[in-house]
Amino acid sequence: MNTSAKFLMFQQIGILEDLNENQMQELANCSSFQKLKKDEKVFDTGNTIKSVYILLKGSLKLGLEMEPGKSIIKQLVGEGEIFGENILTKKVNRSDYAQALSECQVLIIPKDKFETLLFENTTFCSKIVGQIMVQLSTLEQRIADFVYTKAQKRIESFLKRMAMNKGIKIGLNELLIKHNLSHSDIAYLTDTSRQTVSRVLGDLKRANIIHFSARKPHKILVRDMAQLAI
Repeated sequence: MNTSAKFLMFQQIGILEDLNENQMQELANCSSFQKLKKDEKVFDTGNTIKSVYILLKGSLKLGLEMEPGKSIIKQLVGEGEIFGENILTKKVNRSDYAQALSECQVLIIPKDKFETLLFENTTFCSKIVGQIMVQLSTLEQRIADFVYTKAQKRIESFLKRMAMNKGIKIGLNELLIKHNLSHSDIAYLTDTSRQTVSRVLGDLKRANIIHFSARKPHKILVRDMAQLAI
């Protein structure tokens, strides 16, 4: 993609909207794109931190490798969201990984350019800091839920948050969630087990609170938000 086309694309990305024309032009000159297949990694644990990324298409997860074959999912990344911004910690190597949950396209911003934009543009910097604070708040909520909330309510709350943040309105009251997550992924995100996730989703389906099918396992239709736990 040429520089002019990238410039026009950047104007449509919400998180970049506070950059001025010169900053967008400079970003267009130095940025690049990467396409990934499902399960491919954008970066892995131990990689040198060289870039920050914006997800343009698809969905991916950020995780921590605890031991070979076992990891914890920290965060789900949706289209238009920035990730890998933990360069602000001044670490040299990544402590986490980013893995595609579906076919993805990401924008790659060199670390030095991203840091320059933060220093030059206080509004953009405030937006990035605000996003990091939201992520920390979400993590704190997960910890609180783990301590004080039963497994079923944690799963229901997770579904409700996904529906509110990323759901597509169907009809008057229903919301469609396209999540690209396995039951194991949901279990990691809710600090439960895969068996518990399967049981709770099955119970909610039988109660007609949600609907999903074996043919489309990565889509959940929330029929009644009011009956999901807060």
